[in-house]
This record gives sequence, structure tokens and C-alpha cells, in this order.
Amino acid sequence: MKRSYLLILFLSLTVHVGCEAQVAEVRMQRSDSAGVELVTYEGEDMVLPWEFQRLFALGGDDSGPGSFYRVTMHSVGSDAAGNIYVLDYDAHRVVKFTPDGEFEAAMGGEGGGPSEFRNPAALWVTPDGIVSVYDFGKGAVVRFDAEGGVLPQVPVARPPAADSRFFAVSTAGLVMTTYNWTGGSQIMGYDLVSVADSDSTVLASVSHMGGEMVVYEECGGGLNLAPIFAPQITWDLYSSTVGVNSSAEYAIAVFEGGSLVRKIYRPLVPVTASSDLAMAELGEGMRVNFGRGPCLITAEKLVDGRGFAELVPTIAGIKLTPDGQLWAQRKVAGEEAGPIDIYDRDAAYVGTLPDGTPFPVLFLTESRIGVVERDELDVDRLVILQIER
Repeated sequence: MKRSYLLILFLSLTVHVGCEAQVAEVRMQRSDSAGVELVTYEGEDMVLPWEFQRLFALGGDDSGPGSFYRVTMHSVGSDAAGNIYVLDYDAHRVVKFTPDGEFEAAMGGEGGGPSEFRNPAALWVTPDGIVSVYDFGKGAVVRFDAEGGVLPQVPVARPPAADSRFFAVSTAGLVMTTYNWTGGSQIMGYDLVSVADSDSTVLASVSHMGGEMVVYEECGGGLNLAPIFAPQITWDLYSSTVGVNSSAEYAIAVFEGGSLVRKIYRPLVPVTASSDLAMAELGEGMRVNFGRGPCLITAEKLVDGRGFAELVPTIAGIKLTPDGQLWAQRKVAGEEAGPIDIYDRDAAYVGTLPDGTPFPVLFLTESRIGVVERDELDVDRLVILQIER
């Protein structure tokens, strides 16, 4: 394939962290391949000396609009005005808060009516305030306008499914991950699909050998789960832009309106997986509630039953911001918060936030984010932080 090389830059960048100065050479190479821009970065991380100021937290209340206690990337959203929306799974409703955290409105309720939910699974809010909730019980998207009025439901033929983000609403239609069993019952796979009207486009795919059902006698049931570190489709959407990684390598594809426009690379070698890393990733194991009731399957037994992939994925999370930045969190086996690389809207490398920086589940503005905080009772809260650059 012919590639036309457009630009190579060698930059010496200095940032001050505390009283020390860190010098990092970042080598940036841009090229073109069949109309797709290829952007490659080499060199050490340039650590960003940003600080995060805690503003307020939502959730964990005994009653009222803040009585939700589970917060995930699937359950929060915001609009262009900075309003905050939370899907309260247990109350079968969406709760809307102002940018300052004041309760404003609630939508939904349990039931089968046009504005009600049977089994709500994922929330998406567009910049203009349209609220969409995928409901597994209905097999459809339940929608509300910016004033809370009920909009027609959108039936979904193939249910979304994935460990990472699995549902979003673009300016043209739906984007979601779905199961792909075309390789046979032993091949487990996912497609990232953009659906506009009756047309669908596959943006990315992953597949791996599926395991057999493993029975855990101490818990009275069995599981058929993918190998630990098996490839996933990790992605995010803002408006019409999708950023996605679907391999163990550091390779992020950027789509605009369903068309591939850019790929971002860093030549970081994926870590070779091992049983020790797999057990570190699982921590104490997995708690299940079937058969004989609540039960803990230890990490050692899960590793024995599931096995693990050859490589640890390089990318753990992707987030697109309202001002066009792309945040990519790197994977560190056994750790919840790896380093976060940040790129501007033109894919220029901005810098890296160090290990331990919480990864946003929500952007209210380019300088205000939401992260998940879990207490000792396993109660989640949505914490709003102000970025001080």
C-alpha cells in the first residue's frame, strides 16, 4: 500500500512537576494511507502537572433523587449545558441534576408504558439534551426530549452486549457493540456497528475462542466466560465522532460519520500475559448469586476455568470530550487506574496523566469531569472534579 509521508516533527518538551523539570522528547510522524491519516508518537511520556479539585458528589443517599448506589460508564450522561443525568437502575428512572448538582427532574418509572422501563441497561444523552435508555426488557430504546417529554421508542433488532461501552446515540443513529457468532458456537466475538435508518456499518470486530461451561460446585452453577485479557472493543462517541481500539496493540481508530479518518499509534509493546497477572487482574475473584445463593469464586479457580489470552491489552479505556480531545487510558494488569494519554482534536499529543489518575466516566465541560468513587460498603458515588491545568 503506498503511503505519502507528510510531516515528521521532533519536539523537545519541558514541563515542571513540583520543583523538578521533566524533559521528554516526543517524535510525531504523520502520513496518509488511502485517505486515512496515520499518526504515530514515540518517546517517553510527558507528564502533565494537572490537579483535580473535588466539587461535589451525587449518590449514596438514603432516599430522594440521590438514592442510587451504582454508577458506571453506562449510567451517566451530560448535555452541552453541563446538566448531569444518572440512570438509577433500581428505581427504573433517569434523574437530572443541574451543573451544580441540584435536582431538577426525573424521567421514567417501572412498567411497560411508553415512558417506563422493564430492565434499563444503558443511558445516553446527546449534546442537545435528548435522553435515550436501552431497555433489555423491551428490546428497544426509550427516549425523552430536552424538556422530559416522551419520544417514540426505537426497537433494536440485535441486543447490544460487551464488557466495555455498548450503546451510544450519534447524530445519524445508533452505535453499539453486538455479539457475532458467525465463526460457530466456539468462536466468541463482538462487532461495533453504526446503524443509520435501515443501513448498518461494522466499524470494528474482535473474536476469540470461547471456553466451555465451567461448573463451580461450591456455588451450585456454571459460567461460560471469555478468557481473561481476551480482546474487547473499547470505544467512545461524541456527536458524530467515534474513537475505538480493538486489539492488544496501541492503535486507536477515529471515525467521523461512520468513515475512518485517522489512526493513532504508539509503539508500546503489549505485556505477555501470565497466570499471576490474570489473578492480579481478578483480585479476590468474582461474586455470583445463583444456585446456592451469594458465593465467591476465587481468582485461582477462575483462571483455571477461563484461561487467559496471550497478551494484556494496551488500552483500557477511551473517552472523547466536548472540545474534541481524546483520552486513552493504558492498561496495567491488576490496577484500576493506569496512565492516561491525551490528544487534541487534531491528534497532537498533549501529554500523559500519571498512574492513579481517575478515568472520567463523564465530561460536563472540557474542564469538569465525573468519576466513580466507591466506599467501603461498595456504594458508588458520582464525584464531580474541576481540572486545574
